[in-house]
Amino acid sequence: MREVQSHPGHHLPAEEVCQQLEVDPSTGLISAEARKRLEAYGPNELEQKAGTPAWVLFLHQFKSPLIYVLLAAAVVAAALGEFKDAGVILGVLLINAIIGFIQEGRAERSMATLKKLTSPPGPRAPRGPPGHHSRTRGGAG
Repeated sequence: MREVQSHPGHHLPAEEVCQQLEVDPSTGLISAEARKRLEAYGPNELEQKAGTPAWVLFLHQFKSPLIYVLLAAAVVAAALGEFKDAGVILGVLLINAIIGFIQEGRAERSMATLKKLTSPPGPRAPRGPPGHHSRTRGGAG
């Protein structure tokens, strides 16, 4: 198989992609070629990114210029002896961080659920003549 162009295949017509990948779209790959490509390129799967620890997600809730201004206001209020005001500001910041943390956690779980729903199905039965496989997950029969 010759080297595929550097730009992604989704920008090209299907016929050109099939030509570059040296595959007949009507019959697919011969089993031996599918195994060879699987060994050379690995399975046709997206890499899984490691999850972010919960404490990092919580600290990310404080990454905002408005939060910095409110933290500064709490420090100034405390420095002026207005501990009640400083406590209220810090309480509001804490509640805001908790709500943001919960929402971000829910969003990540929703994305994981959507990913499971949209993941490709397992290998399909081969089409075409015996010994040929087409569009099977991972490239091998």
